[in-house]
Amino acid sequence: MNIVLSFSLMLFSGFIVGNLFKRMGIPSITGYILTGVVFGESVLGIQTHEYVEALAPITNLGLGLIALTIGEELIIDELKRLGSTIISITFFQFLGTFIVVLSVMLLFGVALPLALILSAIASATAPAATTAVIEECKAKGPFTSTLLATIAIDDAVCIILFGLVLAVDQVLINGGGSLLSMIGQPFIEIFGSIIAGLIIAKILAFLAHRTRLKKEYLLIVLTTVLLDMELADMYHLSPLLVNMVAGFTLTNFFNSQHEIREVIEVAEVPIFVAFFTLAGAELQLGALFNTGVLGIAFIASRMIGKILGSWTGATVSKASTKVRRYLGLGLIPQAGVGVGLVFVAAEAFPQFNEILTSLVLASVAVSELIGPLAAKFALEKAGEINQEFEDSSLTEKTSTICA
Repeated sequence: MNIVLSFSLMLFSGFIVGNLFKRMGIPSITGYILTGVVFGESVLGIQTHEYVEALAPITNLGLGLIALTIGEELIIDELKRLGSTIISITFFQFLGTFIVVLSVMLLFGVALPLALILSAIASATAPAATTAVIEECKAKGPFTSTLLATIAIDDAVCIILFGLVLAVDQVLINGGGSLLSMIGQPFIEIFGSIIAGLIIAKILAFLAHRTRLKKEYLLIVLTTVLLDMELADMYHLSPLLVNMVAGFTLTNFFNSQHEIREVIEVAEVPIFVAFFTLAGAELQLGALFNTGVLGIAFIASRMIGKILGSWTGATVSKASTKVRRYLGLGLIPQAGVGVGLVFVAAEAFPQFNEILTSLVLASVAVSELIGPLAAKFALEKAGEINQEFEDSSLTEKTSTICA
């Protein structure tokens, strides 16, 4: 089956399954991901790895828009109000995940250099799944703001820590290397990403007030995001951070939140269906069976670290009971940055390639499947799901039953 036909069938099927899941009270993106898994090489083999690679621009566009959405939701006044809470939760959930995973890996006899890399990668959080659930549920409130801010900051911290871990491993394994150079590289990447994000924001803000039609501005936004994702990858910047900074700047300094929000809402359904079905097609369920007990230990310790760490951070900062109890559930998804770091680590230490890939891909498969459900549960318990969304879901359920 050719690439256009297989992709079209997967999109159509994903849309239908996603809507059926929504009627059952399950996030639509869970349906999209599962549809992708069925079409992917793990089940039917219709959407092959080569096809997914060829459609990478669509995946990049989806990830870029999601990152732009996260930045656009981060309002300075809200961040000031939640300042100490966000810093505390981000620090402790990151540190907690690193320590728990490192301890468990060492208990299972994993060599220290590999255990350090796995722990750093485990600390990363994928924003796409959680953000999509927030968008679908129209969730708003202090819990949602805290969750979005934690996700946004987490990946920047992860990139820095990962660079430090690679530098330490170079010394442990090779007994040398430029420690200062390897530590400094992540800071250069983050600083460059911030500058690039500011430039993108300036371009989008300039054009926002000079474009008459919404559909014309939609084209500008989509083109700009595609371009900056590719350029960020070419110049070793963080595509996620570039677009988060752009969204944050547009909202807080250029007063362009309304324009960005309107065009994203127009594009988000087809982009989300395409993004998450492709993400599902790329999941390697076989990795789950290849990792055995070590894989289960890695996945479980990462989730425990995220939940326990966020609870500790929320407790220290005296956050609300809802934040203490449920925020960690929104941090479970892992993809994007985590998978990217695997390739970086494998290039630096080829001897770890096989086990790194198996463990992290297994973790991604599990976390991407259960992450949306966990995020929706957390938002429900926090009481921040928009009433209109709840009413529409109830109406759909009732109409289905009555039919």
